[in-house]
Amino acid sequence: PAPAAAAAAGERLHSAATERAAARDRCAATAGAWEAARYPYAPRVNPTSLSIAASSLAADGRPLHQRAGEEVRRKAERRQALRARVAAEEDATFTPAINPTSEALLAAAADADPPPPPWAPPAAGGGAGSAVTERLAAEAAALAERRARREEQREAEEAAACPFAPKLNEISVRLAEGSEGGGQPVLARMQAWSAGRCERQREREQALEEEEAALFTPSISEATQLLLTARPGRLSETEEERTVRLARTDPLVREEWRAAAEAASLARHPFAPRIDGISARIARPKSDDELMRDPRGKARRASAVEAWRRAEEEGRTFAPRLSAASEAIAARVTDRLHPADQATLSERVQAEMRERAARRAAALAEREEEALAGCTFAPTPGRPPPPRVPPGEARAIKGLSRHLERKELARRREEEQRAREAKAFNPEAVRSTTTPFTVPCPFSLSQSRAAYA
Repeated sequence: PAPAAAAAAGERLHSAATERAAARDRCAATAGAWEAARYPYAPRVNPTSLSIAASSLAADGRPLHQRAGEEVRRKAERRQALRARVAAEEDATFTPAINPTSEALLAAAADADPPPPPWAPPAAGGGAGSAVTERLAAEAAALAERRARREEQREAEEAAACPFAPKLNEISVRLAEGSEGGGQPVLARMQAWSAGRCERQREREQALEEEEAALFTPSISEATQLLLTARPGRLSETEEERTVRLARTDPLVREEWRAAAEAASLARHPFAPRIDGISARIARPKSDDELMRDPRGKARRASAVEAWRRAEEEGRTFAPRLSAASEAIAARVTDRLHPADQATLSERVQAEMRERAARRAAALAEREEEALAGCTFAPTPGRPPPPRVPPGEARAIKGLSRHLERKELARRREEEQRAREAKAFNPEAVRSTTTPFTVPCPFSLSQSRAAYA
């Protein structure tokens, strides 16, 4: 049957692919051996290293790359134990005993120190302990002094190595002296400069207005005055009414005048030609149904398509040659193919292709495992790649929400500023109040309290 033949063909192809893979592996091994033969270098290992390696393998039975993790963990545990012991000994109250040799050395150091001057204050504890404290303080002071001298020497060397010395021109010096000698603070000088700048700007604007006023001003002809007098309604029309008239009313009036002129021109020519029925039907436009039911057009279209197909087939000169085995298999399968199985033929072919791809992937995975069996490289995973955004979803842009928020805030500020300007500079928007204002009345200071008594 056909399924059995297809299964046999699949097994045959799989075995052929397996043999080809094995042949490729053998070729790769041969090439590797030949490459290794070109480099006869063989390192020599000393007996100590060999004995250490043999003892470690005999004790544990595992290579070094497998025992490295446990060795690092043991080192970390020992380090943690030492840190814990040191932390525990910091709070201990144990006082060690000093041997005689150390006492003798301490006494000799105390005798070697010079006696303190009479004006020096006595030590707090007295005895050898106070002498040690004074010696340590003196050494610390000497160390700080040496450090200060080294710092000064380093600064002097850096200053000598940097020969840069800026030069100021005379204008800069005069400007600096004038600004400092004025006696005014920086804010006052900035305000004065801003006021002078505004004054100069006003002067330039006034000069520009005077220049524009001195330009040519055309005079209106009498024809314009006559037209306005003939249509007095246009004298009081607003800008909006003028725009509507020019955009809508005047074009309609112009079209009416053109239509009247055409009618008058046609009235002067009374000739009317007679058109027969055939010409009228030819001139009549066809409907959609007539265009769709046009058999002549369909025949022309079919003939054009057939001619194009024949030309394409004549241009294709490739004729593949099939082997006898393939022709025999195709004839046998065609003869045995049932008409009911024709619908599932493509599905069976696709299923066989998927199985073949799965076997190929399994063989490739096995070869990779064999190749990586002796590899000791353990890569450290880095930062994962950013997730891919599907085509149908929106891409999240970093900082876009903040940008839109700033634009909305700027728009609100502009609206508030325009509202404040309209409220402050528009006198018509001021609301009238009905509350009476306080009217001051004159009074006399010449009367005294006796006049009211």
